[in-house]
Amino acid sequence: MAYTSNKYTETNFDGHNKRHFDGKPHFAKHRHDRHQPDEYTDEPQTSSRPKHPEYHADAQGNQQYTAICQRGLENVLADELAALGANVTAVSRSTVFFTGDNYTLYKANMAVRSAVNILRPLKTIIAHDYDMLYYQAKKINWHKMFGIDKTIRIDVKGSSDELTHSQYVIHRIKDAILDTQRKFNDGQRPSVDKDNPDIHVIAYLTGRDVTLYLDSSGIPLFKRGYREDTHFAAPLKEELAAGLLELSGWDGKTNVLDICCGSATLLIEAACIATRTPPNLHRRFAFQNWTDFDEAAYKRARSDLQKQIILSDIKLTGYEIDRLTAKKASEIIKSLKLDKMITIINDDFRHCQDNYENALIITNPPYGQRLESDDEETVFALYKDIGDFLKHHCTSSSAYIFTGNFEAMKHIGLRTSRRIEVWNGPIECRLLEIKCY
Repeated sequence: MAYTSNKYTETNFDGHNKRHFDGKPHFAKHRHDRHQPDEYTDEPQTSSRPKHPEYHADAQGNQQYTAICQRGLENVLADELAALGANVTAVSRSTVFFTGDNYTLYKANMAVRSAVNILRPLKTIIAHDYDMLYYQAKKINWHKMFGIDKTIRIDVKGSSDELTHSQYVIHRIKDAILDTQRKFNDGQRPSVDKDNPDIHVIAYLTGRDVTLYLDSSGIPLFKRGYREDTHFAAPLKEELAAGLLELSGWDGKTNVLDICCGSATLLIEAACIATRTPPNLHRRFAFQNWTDFDEAAYKRARSDLQKQIILSDIKLTGYEIDRLTAKKASEIIKSLKLDKMITIINDDFRHCQDNYENALIITNPPYGQRLESDDEETVFALYKDIGDFLKHHCTSSSAYIFTGNFEAMKHIGLRTSRRIEVWNGPIECRLLEIKCY
């Protein structure tokens, strides 16, 4: 059965209930904000964040958190968080709000597949100008959150009519943090490190409101560590691949075929889902540099996740026409010890004579606008051939085609039972569901 969810309430940006989320995306067209996402987080475009009335832990140690994802994956992420024990409170565009204790936060960072990062809100302030921003930000107890031995980085997202220069916003917040640290640490302060910071602070601008967050993840959660992006053209990010698999309703037990597998991201994420392997079990997180980091809770969360890993005998197959890409994908798969589950065939799927019955067919073919070498007619012909392959080789299977080329998708020539709106960064896409008979 395809993925649907209607458990969560969507909010608009003033925090009031907007509507019950029905599992179908109803988002406005994407717009570019003044302050674009930085490569460090590579976060989906989001113009603002709902305000939080409180930012302190309750008597049980539960804090409010904000998880960020690609547009269209909000309910997938909400279900993931709920399954981990988080209390999901609301869903908004590219955003899921939840509460939880340290154990839940650590577990979520290690285990969620569809999130970009998870933020802890610190304070929402009204800033008419840069001086007011500085004085309000200075009221935050930065010295209690991390030590002077840590390095910091500050990023700005969203837009403001008053605070129009993102670099000066960064400068004033940095001054507030460093001056606070100097005051309470005998004139000593942390250093700034833009490349590999211990502490990542994010400021979201919404009109005159500025909400400051600590990024608990640090390095974005889609960077699982198994792929070198420079080897592959137009890669599908890991958290999006995992989200697409969840949207398909895949049960983790059916064999999977990707006929345009590229770097095999969909297949690798499928293998991790099938074996219940947490995607970020073996890496460091920014929360480990916070003063309130609980080592015992972290070890318990990690141990609990390790115990859930299982073996799987499903077969995951990918076709990749490019020799170097297929070779690199196979090397990654072998390094992850997934070569018994995943097979990469260095060939054009159009040469395939095998049949894939009762399987999940999921693929992310070239869009055309993402791969400049692909002219329009070549892309249209490819999509027609995808339709022919599904018709003749995939009896009784379910197919999911993820594409951002709305003209090309018309050339598949098969009826779609669903068209799910999902964004790949700034590109509006559709996940097409096709039932093969």
